Amino acid sequence: MTKSASELTYFVCQMLSSPSKVEFQSILNENDIDTRMQIVAGFLSKELTTKRVQKDKIESLNKKMKERFGGRGGGDDA
Repeated sequence: MTKSASELTYFVCQMLSSPSKVEFQSILNENDIDTRMQIVAGFLSKELTTKRVQKDKIESLNKKMKERFGGRGGGDDA
């Protein structure tokens, strides 16, 4: 289990954009797997929150554009 959990933390970190090289190295240096998983879970939560905020901003801008141009913005509303 420990090896699988360790590999999972490495895999997840590689998929994230938020940890800096220094932060990623600190995760790699952490020997306690529970602590490492908590750190990675924190980065994952932070990144998901950031993505949701970005998505909400884009949806808000799209809505404003549709309202401003009366739905003639050339979007994907077919």
